[in-house]
Amino acid sequence: MDEIDPNLIVLTGDLVDSNHTDMEVALDFAKQATELAPVYYVTGNHESWLGHSYMVLETQLNECGVHVMRDEALFLEAEDDRILLIGMDDPEFYEGDQTAYDGGASQMALRIRMLREHNEEYTILLSHRPELFDTYSECEVDLVFFGHAHGGQFRFPLVGGLVAPNQGLFPEYDAGVYEKNNTCMIVSRGLGNSIIPIRIGNRPEIVVAELHCNEKERQK
Repeated sequence: MDEIDPNLIVLTGDLVDSNHTDMEVALDFAKQATELAPVYYVTGNHESWLGHSYMVLETQLNECGVHVMRDEALFLEAEDDRILLIGMDDPEFYEGDQTAYDGGASQMALRIRMLREHNEEYTILLSHRPELFDTYSECEVDLVFFGHAHGGQFRFPLVGGLVAPNQGLFPEYDAGVYEKNNTCMIVSRGLGNSIIPIRIGNRPEIVVAELHCNEKERQK
């Protein structure tokens, strides 16, 4: 990571496994990341499943210098450029029964639109669930970063991932880059395991994304 020299690092949920929680390892990783660049973090379903223990994790992440974003928006500025960064809580944290019938899509769309407040800046969204891609595209988000799919757990040539949470067998969004309308989605295979403790044909990864300014857009 030293040679990459990132401007920021994003963590898109499931920093811990709720079934085999090791906060010490998670916090050590987060602390080392903050020494490289500002770190922005959003929750995943496993954080929700921690129950009251999640607040311990969040407090310690804040103490490490991690920006914990729970339905929050802020601006990133560099020279003459400004980007709107939005961080969304995982739908498992939502109150009520939204997740019972649409996977949290309605709540997610409502909250994203409230946080954008009609801003026209280039918008990056940090979320956990790639299966809600249609929702992010409808909200006209420019770039979205995700995890959750674990790369499909087992990957096969010409087939891709075998299974992913909330997508089932042969998931549509398992890893890589996807585009719909004007929205680009990047799904990371992630670094760890959950439930199934092995990967086949599915190497852990850290995604590096480089943004380039469109000079015509800058001049508008």
